[in-house]
Amino acid sequence: MNVSSITAGFAHWPMDWIIIGLFFSIITILSLRSGTRAASALALTLPITVFVINASSGATFISLLLRQFSTGIAPAILFVVVFVALYLLVYRMTGSYGLTGAYPVQALLAGLAAAVIGVVFWLQIPALAGVWHFGPQVQAVFSESYRLLWLLGAYAALAFVRR
Repeated sequence: MNVSSITAGFAHWPMDWIIIGLFFSIITILSLRSGTRAASALALTLPITVFVINASSGATFISLLLRQFSTGIAPAILFVVVFVALYLLVYRMTGSYGLTGAYPVQALLAGLAAAVIGVVFWLQIPALAGVWHFGPQVQAVFSESYRLLWLLGAYAALAFVRR
């Protein structure tokens, strides 16, 4: 096996697709190990986090705090903190239908669905663009024209693999 030809092949891939592939792999391995609960919680937490962040800007006491986090990387940190807190809550709310992991096809679909949902929401959140800005190829694939189709397909796949 020629390792240099394999590494040369990966050198031509855009970093965006490698990051998406790593996220897909992590969720797939996690789903194989412990089921699709984590992927489902992630898929539910992202839209809830966007809603909470948008709704909190109109709140009386919280809006004063949010104004302090309006520059630099602070909005991304705030988003991550709210996301982690809500993820823990949603993860506890979602049911676990057994302690076994998912079948390989279920894990692959859950990983793919979570990666799609993650990328679609990442592109829609301006605070996260400061952390990593996806290139034009990823933006074209997950653009506004196709966003609804990607989300419907991903949520349908998660509903299908949920057991």
